Amino acid sequence: MVCDSTGKVLAERRYDKGGSNNIAEFMAVHEALDWAERNKYTCVEIKTDSKTNFAWVAGEIDDSINDRTKVLLLRKAIDRLKGKVEFTLTWVPRKDNLAGALIDRQGSSND
Repeated sequence: MVCDSTGKVLAERRYDKGGSNNIAEFMAVHEALDWAERNKYTCVEIKTDSKTNFAWVAGEIDDSINDRTKVLLLRKAIDRLKGKVEFTLTWVPRKDNLAGALIDRQGSSND
């Protein structure tokens, strides 16, 4: 899920088979860049509570992850978008992650 600074949802993927929460968070980085490129933004800040995102964006992709192929494909797509959209990846605590809070609430309402 991708939100703006007010919490408005800009992009949301409902379901993707397989993976993990780390892959879902990495997909959100891709979705944010894709949204920015489609909407003609050339510079954005992406906030995440995932330290794994920092490693994967930097290309540090361990052989032991559960869906390495998906991560490598996302990494390649992010690299393509990096040429079109400059971005800063900023770590925020989970409590300050607006998209994370929305996802938590949605999960709670589905229980």
